[in-house]
Amino acid sequence: MSPLTGESAPTVVVIEDDPSISRLVTAALVGDGHTVHCCGTGGEGLDAISEHAPDVVLLDLGLPDQDGTEVLRQLRANSTTRDIGIICVTARADEIDRVLGFELGADDYVVKPFSPRELVGRVRALARRLAILHAPGPDAGDEVVQIDQLTVDFGRRETLAAGSPLDLTPMERGLIEYLAVNRGLALSRTQILEAVWGHDWLGGSRTVDMHIAQIRRKIGDAASITTIRGVGYRLE
Repeated sequence: MSPLTGESAPTVVVIEDDPSISRLVTAALVGDGHTVHCCGTGGEGLDAISEHAPDVVLLDLGLPDQDGTEVLRQLRANSTTRDIGIICVTARADEIDRVLGFELGADDYVVKPFSPRELVGRVRALARRLAILHAPGPDAGDEVVQIDQLTVDFGRRETLAAGSPLDLTPMERGLIEYLAVNRGLALSRTQILEAVWGHDWLGGSRTVDMHIAQIRRKIGDAASITTIRGVGYRLE
């Protein structure tokens, strides 16, 4: 239970090889009521995730035994871990590293050095949004939206392109469902952030752009997500 919000706090696995950063992150998370399990290698992290089934993983990309991107790839490829929230916490600040992280399925990307308080806020915001996205969609019910060759089934929480199920992260699924509900409408990045990530989300609008890029890659020619210059995006 968080002493600040009174909410149930998520369980977090921290995969970080720098003891000083690990202690800093752990202290901040425990202070907010989280249950935290720390690991110094990718192998230890995967074992801890299997044992503790965390809500969120904080993943350093520069690990001693394997690159963090490989850990990320394994988590998203495994049906038992693919829906866990993953925040990359890394010194890799280049745009290409951010793109790769989101391409492999990261939900958020935080560059070192960072504010412990902000990181805790991101963990809590992500866990809250994932809990909503994992629940049945009460607004759409059993509605199925068909846009060209793209099918969004709200009852099954499933999206298909030309009849084939898409492998989407929870945030990607939430984003494409929001676009489908508002099909044909130009939606601003701010609207998308607030609807999909929540009003308390601390990441910037580039999060939307990178997730849109991954969805476009996955749906291919099944439907079109159009960029509306100066506004945002439209699914049509």
